[in-house]
Amino acid sequence: MTDMEKRKTIPMQPFGIRLVFYLAAVVFAVLSCLQAADGRFGMILGVGIYVLAAVMLAVSCCYLVLDIRYGIKEKVKPGIEANPFANRMTKDYHYRTVMFAFPGLVLNTAFAAFNGAVGILSRSAWCGTLCAYYIVLSVMRFGAVRCDQRMAGKKEEVRREAEISFYRRCGIWLTMLTIALAGTVILILHEEGGKQYPGYLIYAVAGYTFYKIIMSVVNLRKVRRFRSPLLMAIRDIGYVDALVSVLSLQTAMFASFGKGEPGFDRLMNGTVGTAVCLMVFGAGIRCIRQANRMKRELEMQAGRPGF
Repeated sequence: MTDMEKRKTIPMQPFGIRLVFYLAAVVFAVLSCLQAADGRFGMILGVGIYVLAAVMLAVSCCYLVLDIRYGIKEKVKPGIEANPFANRMTKDYHYRTVMFAFPGLVLNTAFAAFNGAVGILSRSAWCGTLCAYYIVLSVMRFGAVRCDQRMAGKKEEVRREAEISFYRRCGIWLTMLTIALAGTVILILHEEGGKQYPGYLIYAVAGYTFYKIIMSVVNLRKVRRFRSPLLMAIRDIGYVDALVSVLSLQTAMFASFGKGEPGFDRLMNGTVGTAVCLMVFGAGIRCIRQANRMKRELEMQAGRPGF
């Protein structure tokens, strides 16, 4: 560690002192909540409580980060490196991305089967539309996993040709997915669909949705460094899935917290639904254009016509 890094690092304290900081942060956080609720400690003492709560929280967060880093470095990391599968999952970005596509494939297939069965039994257009949406997602994720398996051990040029071809097909599937999404939006506007979540479950769904959209954007930016058509396709699929989750969350929020203004609800659902459809369609077009550009680059490198 350089002298500059040492000056920027908070001095490490014994565990007992760090524990005192953690407990003090909790105590002053509780006191500040009580003060904010009814001002029971008076103005001057209340200000002191707020200041101490902020200081204890800041110090505790700094030490908590150091403790987590130490735990990962000294306790968790050696165990991960000793396990071949876990070690590869942490160090091989390509392998990790493809492996994480499996859970999405299983969930999408299950949702497609469930909505298809409900749609047939209840003759629900809404469930039928959702079934079509999840079928397309399942096909795309299965295609990504299958492409990676078929190209394992192949020459780099052969593998890249297959990945570019799949990336282009993924773009075509995404543009087709826009049709199913447009049907979903139309049904929502006619109040023939949407989701409702009981109790406080909607807050958990909202948190998970925001996590999905943030991580999908981060992964889209990160995957550009690897220039892998297959990984870019997988990340685009996750991005589209997150966009549709935002639309689903909005309909659920209006169902739970709406003020009974159908005109406003319909306007917002139509606006967001149209935006999501356009963004999904744009993602599909982008995949096709990038795949075509990669194909031309590969042709020029190989000095031969298209494949």
